[in-house]
Amino acid sequence: MKKILMIIACFVFALTYGQTGQWINAGDLQEGINGAEAFVSYPRIYIVGGYSDSMQATVNWIRSYSRSQNKVTTIAYMLRKRKNFVAAVQDSLCYFVGGEEGIPVTGNGSIELKNTFIYLPTLIDSGLYFNRSNGIGAMVNRQLHMVGGGPEGVVTSLSNPYSFEYNPVSKVFGFLQDSTFSPTSPQEGQQCVVVGNYIYIFGGINNTVLSDIYRYNTVDHSFQKLNISLLHPRANGKAVYDSTYRKIYVFGGFNEGSAALTSGEVYSVADSDLNFLQTMPPLNHARKNFMSIMDGPNIYAFGGIDELGHTLKQVEILNTIEVSNVAGGTVLASEGYKLIQNYPNPFNPSTIIPYMLREKSVVSLNVLDVLGREVCRLVQAEQSAGKHSAVFDAKQLPSGVYLCQLRVCSASAGVQYLDSKKMLLVR
Repeated sequence: MKKILMIIACFVFALTYGQTGQWINAGDLQEGINGAEAFVSYPRIYIVGGYSDSMQATVNWIRSYSRSQNKVTTIAYMLRKRKNFVAAVQDSLCYFVGGEEGIPVTGNGSIELKNTFIYLPTLIDSGLYFNRSNGIGAMVNRQLHMVGGGPEGVVTSLSNPYSFEYNPVSKVFGFLQDSTFSPTSPQEGQQCVVVGNYIYIFGGINNTVLSDIYRYNTVDHSFQKLNISLLHPRANGKAVYDSTYRKIYVFGGFNEGSAALTSGEVYSVADSDLNFLQTMPPLNHARKNFMSIMDGPNIYAFGGIDELGHTLKQVEILNTIEVSNVAGGTVLASEGYKLIQNYPNPFNPSTIIPYMLREKSVVSLNVLDVLGREVCRLVQAEQSAGKHSAVFDAKQLPSGVYLCQLRVCSASAGVQYLDSKKMLLVR
């Protein structure tokens, strides 16, 4: 009888928290935060700066986020307090630009560097061009590219270019541009991702909230307005890029119709073409000025401001594999490859996971929990064509729903197959 009740409880849990293709509430951070920046420098997720509702102030915290405990720990401090700034990351180097509190009379902003292997940040440079808030920026080929944003504090009569390229090592500006965009083009609040030498720019604000999409070429510094628009105008949301499947997810933010949005949309990148794929599942909490990262197949959304103006603590996670499954089956399906349902299922304490390979391939078979966190890696190897299987021993794990995920790459055609299936462990 006890086991029957456990099975029923686990199935209810699966229906409630393991819904395919939905954002999952991962819990609350210790305090609300908005206008911060988040980035991944493996294995850590960092959340930096922003406005703290508990402090009622802009902060300079550099915090590490624990995936398993869903909490942040302060590990260092920026030299300046910043919100609505840019954290531009390349490898272990992260540059913090603009959005700083207490701009001097000169109007100068600053750029500082945090090496994720070194505790303390260092001040790189200062000047009027770094005084910008609510703009976008990225590191591409060791160069910092900044676009848009408005000045903070006292502003001099000197011109602050709309976009620039800057070498943080030589401290030289390689390119400055003032008049690329028309008066109706986005000036701040844009969402952006880097794809190769391009920066894709979505939406933003210029008198009104826009739905335009631009592509900025970091090599020749040209801007191109694309013949495709966002489904919904949005600003102060987030865009993240899945480099494995060349997909861009744009979500959250606000527009004239909503003080904070739950909606999102997905685009595919093929060569230099951008195509709309599908809408995203709605966030559980409408949010703008929030933080987001792509961590493996999972998108995280941290904090932000809701439609009532409250600063959020909530963390949500979206497994993009499940989103693509909802949209039409396996993310990447190819005849001859197959992930077979584990047996027995439900199981205790072990189960067998079979799969088929069409040709010699590099295989990754992982087990995830319902929040998309990796529990164990069963296979990471090159294997021959044919039927294979792996044993998942869960004797150290609690009862619940788990996800087995198969990713296959072939020598001839790259990533060929990705699928996942749910498994139920019952003690």
